[in-house]
Amino acid sequence: MKKSKGDKKSLSGLAERFDERGLEGFSAEEVLEFILEFSYTGDCQRAAQGLMDKFGSLGRVLKADPRELRKIGGLDEQTTVLIKLIPEAIGVYSSEKADKRQCPGVNSLMKIFYPCFVGAGEEKFMLACFDKRLKLISLTCVSSGSSAFTGAAKREIMAGIISEECPMAALAHNHPYSGSKPSDEDISITRELNRAMSHVGVYLMDHIIIGEDGCYSMRSHGDIDIFE
Repeated sequence: MKKSKGDKKSLSGLAERFDERGLEGFSAEEVLEFILEFSYTGDCQRAAQGLMDKFGSLGRVLKADPRELRKIGGLDEQTTVLIKLIPEAIGVYSSEKADKRQCPGVNSLMKIFYPCFVGAGEEKFMLACFDKRLKLISLTCVSSGSSAFTGAAKREIMAGIISEECPMAALAHNHPYSGSKPSDEDISITRELNRAMSHVGVYLMDHIIIGEDGCYSMRSHGDIDIFE
């Protein structure tokens, strides 16, 4: 039997735990159940379990295609919109915080870029431009789709750094369903972009790759003299 939207019994229990300690002690499945309680009128615990069984992790649920989400547990459109809204909101929040952020090293770059890929089910290629004081000027998605590396993406990157008149820039892209280690193509294109940037006086700080196993810095790993 479905609950009415006014039935907050299950939500109240989860909300009490959340009010006391945030998400501390919540399993990933309980976090998902808590999210569903705000919109879904069916059995949220069962739906959360079904989604986790299907996709394997909360991260994969957040970046799943909404059509796939609706096939599991009979989720309605409002609920799938809520699920997809969460990573998008994280990205907006992080961009606002990054506006005045200074970026002295790899860890700071990773903090800037990582939220951009939360819930991303396809490849995205991001460009961050910095002034001479290492203050972030802009953070832009230059390409997205089955392959973030395209001729159009390269043109967008060069157009972006020229329009911002920035002396330094950093790149990032994601591997949505694999590890963060760069492919031969990743390395080759990074070389091309580094050469192109150097010709217009822009220093390429790093190329960060976000994968299911975390973040990878090409500069830190010294990948085949890319930045020489």
